[in-house]
Amino acid sequence: MKRSKQDLAFLILRFGLAAVFLFNGSQKTLAWFGGAGTASFAAYLTRLGVPYPLFFATLAAWSELLGGLSLLSGLWTRYLLVPLVATMTVATIVNARSGFDNSHGGAEFPLLCLCSILAVWLLGPGRFSLSVLISGKKEAR
Repeated sequence: MKRSKQDLAFLILRFGLAAVFLFNGSQKTLAWFGGAGTASFAAYLTRLGVPYPLFFATLAAWSELLGGLSLLSGLWTRYLLVPLVATMTVATIVNARSGFDNSHGGAEFPLLCLCSILAVWLLGPGRFSLSVLISGKKEAR
């Protein structure tokens, strides 16, 4: 595959992930797009038995929003994706209690997100990113 096609494919992956996490993060932090905000997410975590639910709800919600912004821009991905990896690891473990099938609240979708985020984190933001634009290098790693 030509280098330009690889760069475009990677940009599509980043933008798709960004859409998912900007949507979910803004629902939890800002109560946008029909979301109920951080307090509602904390109540859900309470029902799951998570300790310090407001603290962890706030961390998870902001990791999704900031991780989504990082994926969209390709800026600071090495730093802002780490909390998102942690968030999606916990989401995968918690949802695995319901099995694998996403239609039954299983781990299928969080696991897919986790693997995709790890791929971006390992490879860096790619050539089409603000990191490259700012640094003047041909590719950010």
